Amino acid sequence: MASRKALAGTLLLAALVLSSGAWAQPPAPVIPPGIDLEKPLTLPQLVQIAMVNSPNPRIAEAGIRSADAALMLARAALLPDLKADANLTEYRSLPTSGALGGQFTTRTAELALTETFFQSGLRQQIEASRASARAARYGYDDTNRTLILTVAQSYYTALAAVGLAEVAMRAVADSQLHLDVVDAQISAGTSAKSDRYPFEVQLAQARLSAITAENTAKTSLTSLKNAIGLPSTGIIHVSQALGRPPKEGKLPDLIQEAYDQRPDAKQLNEQVKAAQQNLRVAEINAGPVLTVAGGANYGRYTGVTGDTWQISGGVSVPIFDSGRSKAAIDSARASLQTAQETLRSSQLNISAQVEANYLDMVAADAAIDAAESAYQSAKVSLAVAEEKYKAGLGTVIDVTDAETQFEQTDAAKVQAYYTYNTSLAALKASVGRPLVPAQPK
Repeated sequence: MASRKALAGTLLLAALVLSSGAWAQPPAPVIPPGIDLEKPLTLPQLVQIAMVNSPNPRIAEAGIRSADAALMLARAALLPDLKADANLTEYRSLPTSGALGGQFTTRTAELALTETFFQSGLRQQIEASRASARAARYGYDDTNRTLILTVAQSYYTALAAVGLAEVAMRAVADSQLHLDVVDAQISAGTSAKSDRYPFEVQLAQARLSAITAENTAKTSLTSLKNAIGLPSTGIIHVSQALGRPPKEGKLPDLIQEAYDQRPDAKQLNEQVKAAQQNLRVAEINAGPVLTVAGGANYGRYTGVTGDTWQISGGVSVPIFDSGRSKAAIDSARASLQTAQETLRSSQLNISAQVEANYLDMVAADAAIDAAESAYQSAKVSLAVAEEKYKAGLGTVIDVTDAETQFEQTDAAKVQAYYTYNTSLAALKASVGRPLVPAQPK
């Protein structure tokens, strides 16, 4: 009985959760104007889709708004403050023994202007907030840099997977052609029936490899959809083949460019500036703190009109604050050291990242030459083996071996172009160069 009650409670809870919308479907993806998902997509188009559908840029934009609001609050402390107040008070007392009750009404309306002309540390707080706002914008740029690199890598992976699927399908066609040739020769009596078996095996293996390659291509396209913020349902196609864009410049120049252009490096620089200003604020607040303020009031008070103005100045010197001022300075100094060391660590990582990507690009570029050479050699060897077999000068094993070698070099060529494109994209991103034309914010 208890288990039935528990089951009923679970079902009721599930119904309440579903009815509350906790499992609501995600919003439909936004497709930028001019992009048709039914047609093959280029890398710039994929980046456009990612920029409006990926949650990461939206999170970074929220960080910008938060930093801008903090800057506005900091600046407000030195800006004039105009305020209007109106009050109506009705007072009535009840009669008591020996005294009569009474009723009084007071009305006030006042317009007050106040401004802090100077306060120690306020301008440093504003500079710290301004640096944080700039850091938030660089953080947005770096979020986009990372997102675009992810999309590019997924795009090249999909191109490579599609290319390898095409290689596998060509292998099926070639194996079928070889099987047809040997069948014709068997019928003509120029080949033995046993010659058919190696080609049958090769065709079966080619078909299996084609199915595997096609599944890999579909999986890579699903990963690409996830990278650009589209749901897994539906089909997308990628355009262009893997090309060979020109290599980048010299390594020392690329490292220096990365220091100057990477938005994450600029973000850390601004965070150091903000930490420096925060330390200065903590030191100023340790005293003495000077304040100069002024204000003017104009109002009507129960039928009487009056106005006042005042200017005030003061100095505050903490004599004993239980160590709060010293702790604030120590904390700010530690935050500055953390920001400085984080920047230094980032610079070391940037240089190592650029160098590694540069070396990968150089090696991948050389690998394309080797793959192209091996492909052409295997293509010639296959043609020779086929002609020899047709002429009765070669064996069936010579043909199947040559075919296998050709398929391997064909796949290796696709892989070499893929590795080059991904390493070049990683190098550009690590330097801070755009992978596609700038996208509107």
